[in-house]
Amino acid sequence: MTFRTSTPRPLWKPSLRLISSLFLLLWAVPLWAGHLYTYVDRKGVLHITDLWRGGSAPVTKAALPPSSLEGIIRQESQKQGLDPSLVKAIIQVESGFNPGALSSKGAVGLMQLMPDTARLYGVKDPWNTAQNVKAGTAYLRDLLQYFDGDLEKALAAYNAGPKAVKDYGGVPPFPETQRYVRGILSLYPRRKIRVKASSKRKGSFRPIRRIRLPDGTILYTNMPGP
Repeated sequence: MTFRTSTPRPLWKPSLRLISSLFLLLWAVPLWAGHLYTYVDRKGVLHITDLWRGGSAPVTKAALPPSSLEGIIRQESQKQGLDPSLVKAIIQVESGFNPGALSSKGAVGLMQLMPDTARLYGVKDPWNTAQNVKAGTAYLRDLLQYFDGDLEKALAAYNAGPKAVKDYGGVPPFPETQRYVRGILSLYPRRKIRVKASSKRKGSFRPIRRIRLPDGTILYTNMPGP
């Protein structure tokens, strides 16, 4: 369900009519609609919708202590054959364990999923802690497989995209990406990671899947899908 303002206009020139329209729309939305998000399309039209498209956060949430997320992190890490300590290090650097974190580029939640990544991994609500961690760990697993277990490259790709890592032959010379990789490796000082198969899937046949990552990189994998 999506509402939009009747007249496209720059956001820096609001009118009384626009403000009144927004108030009426918000009042008219039934309580069962869930979280509401906003985004502006290419024509400058402001949309209010319960379908997330990379817009504003529904609420501001306080950071959670790592202990309260232990179960989710362990469960999703084990599904993807990852060390939970690595996933916790990424969450620490990405969001500081704040499920309501929203970056200036539109990355969302604990593992800072970008809208395209969230859609690729089947996320319906990126602010949902379990869905966010599930998609983030699956994406990290695919990047580790793509870079043959090279953790430094996989982390750089998580931040800047696999194409940038390929183009530069390693961590790109972006200050943000370099700080990001150093920060995680200071918490989890390893360079090579072997993604382990889940015990339930070990030895079973898994067909090859073709994945197009958000930046256009093609990945072929026999790991289970999202």
